[in-house]
Amino acid sequence: MYRAFPGGKDALLQAVVAAEVAAFFEALNSRLLEASTLRELLVAGVGEALERLNGHEALAFLAEYEPDRLSLIPAPSGLARVLPPAVTFTSAHLRRFLPEAAADEAAEWVARLVLSYAMCAPLVAPSGGTYAARLVDAVLLPAIGSAATGPPCAAELS
Repeated sequence: MYRAFPGGKDALLQAVVAAEVAAFFEALNSRLLEASTLRELLVAGVGEALERLNGHEALAFLAEYEPDRLSLIPAPSGLARVLPPAVTFTSAHLRRFLPEAAADEAAEWVARLVLSYAMCAPLVAPSGGTYAARLVDAVLLPAIGSAATGPPCAAELS
């Protein structure tokens, strides 16, 4: 099939990845729009992202047989294509509850945490909202609460 695709195997793989990434963010967006508090947003986002990343068969196949194609190697160059869109997406949702500067900083923490746990899957991140809630309560909310300023999150974190 890739011989019939303009650009060959690499172009076909990039097109498939682009479609999968768009579907991932669309599904995640739907879940996040339902959240009415910062904690709900983080639990839903972390839980949904980890379940989708850990449960994706094609991603698991690539991780096992062609990990260099995932760009998730633990180095700045490996995350250069993955991290910026994840941070931008996450920050936009966090701004509903946090000031802009705090949302931008927190978005990077959230994205890095999710990607780190997803890279270790399934050993570290079992599916289910309980795990995501524990991770959010133990790590993200305390960190975000110390970075946040202003009224949007004051009631949320107290």
